[in-house]
Amino acid sequence: MKILIILTILTACSDPVIVDKSEAIYKNSCMQCHNANPNKAGSIGPDLVSTPKEAFIMKVVEGKYPEGYTPKRKTKAMPVFKKYKNDVEALYNYVQTFKESTREE
Repeated sequence: MKILIILTILTACSDPVIVDKSEAIYKNSCMQCHNANPNKAGSIGPDLVSTPKEAFIMKVVEGKYPEGYTPKRKTKAMPVFKKYKNDVEALYNYVQTFKESTREE
């Protein structure tokens, strides 16, 4: 069982450079409104771990949600981060490393 957990972690974090960059983006641009731990809601933004990938990516890069998606909060406070267009999928994957874990930041 321990080997399976280790292999899962190594697979999810196979490129430390991408993880480090995504972590830096999260801490510099997301954490202030969401939470240090993406499993938890922040003061302005909701938790991010449970956000579907398509909704996460569209909201970050385009400032809108996919048709039919109901946002967790009705605020329109989140800015658009077009500059992260090439990094948003890695950022989503970084957030997912907190899923169902006791990982604390």
